[in-house]
Amino acid sequence: MFLQMDSLIQLLVICLTATATLSLMQGKRFNIGATDKTPIMCTIDNRNGICVHEQACDENHRIIATGALDSSEMRSKVKGSCPANLWCCSEESIETLIATQSKTPDVIDGVTEILTKQPTSAPTASDAKACVAPQNDHCPWCVLLYYSIPEKQSDRLFCMGALVGSKAIITASTCIVGTKTRDLYAQLPNSADPYKRYPVMERNLHPNYNTGSHEYDFGVLVIVEDAATQKASGACLDFLVPFEGECYGYGFDVNGRILSTLLQVRDKSCGQSGSSVDAACGKNNDLVCGVAYGAPIICPAENGGLVLRGVSRGVCTEQNVLLGGILRSKTWIEEVLNSIGVSTNAYT
Repeated sequence: MFLQMDSLIQLLVICLTATATLSLMQGKRFNIGATDKTPIMCTIDNRNGICVHEQACDENHRIIATGALDSSEMRSKVKGSCPANLWCCSEESIETLIATQSKTPDVIDGVTEILTKQPTSAPTASDAKACVAPQNDHCPWCVLLYYSIPEKQSDRLFCMGALVGSKAIITASTCIVGTKTRDLYAQLPNSADPYKRYPVMERNLHPNYNTGSHEYDFGVLVIVEDAATQKASGACLDFLVPFEGECYGYGFDVNGRILSTLLQVRDKSCGQSGSSVDAACGKNNDLVCGVAYGAPIICPAENGGLVLRGVSRGVCTEQNVLLGGILRSKTWIEEVLNSIGVSTNAYT
């Protein structure tokens, strides 16, 4: 049986269909069901969890990573200890995935080197195309990342990234470390071939990446073939301007649609956790906050359009999300991109 939407969802629907005027053009928004209050702990099916909004987790009572169920998919609530319209749900976080990985020789002192290295082709003609700086929050080069689950003959959407050139994807190292024993696939929902899955053939982690503080939490993936960029070339990277001001972060809903959240970015971490020299904090400046791990953070360029200045290092917590600015990793990013045949003019 379907549950009746409460006033919060009704307000969200009204706001979604209304025309809002902001300094940046708004797109779709979505509700991950998070609360800015202290979480209410609970237990479901012998699993520890927290009480979240009914739209924030699936029928198995697992929190949807930075996504939300459409109101048409509402289900009956399992009786539990949570208040009305809240569900007791657990979450398999990226950190949990990392903790379950056994150490292998490529992990030394907490720093993971290149996990998979295969010969890459020379720069292609498509890499010579100018990068795309969107005029609004529609992200043509946003990437959804999936990892395989062989035992279930399926895969799972877990992180995001941004296409750079035609074959490289910049994301968070945490996403790569957490799935190093799994096959990875990339999808570009806003490209010329929106449903195609591109296998990842190479994984590069920042040599100074710290799994604890998330300092230098950047990674570069390489897919096996050029992405279909007839309608979208890669992102423009901006290493020049400080990472602050009004920007957009991205997440995804349960149907794999890419949706945006307006953020007010400031230098330094949101708190003690994740404090590092290249950290920044994105404060939700929108109706709801939903940003995926590894998602691009794009901000207005001086000459117009939106350019990539950072990557998400977490998901929204109490209306804030930990970010990392690419400025301090400029040399490493350029070296990796050059080594895989992505020329500078493909992203500047």
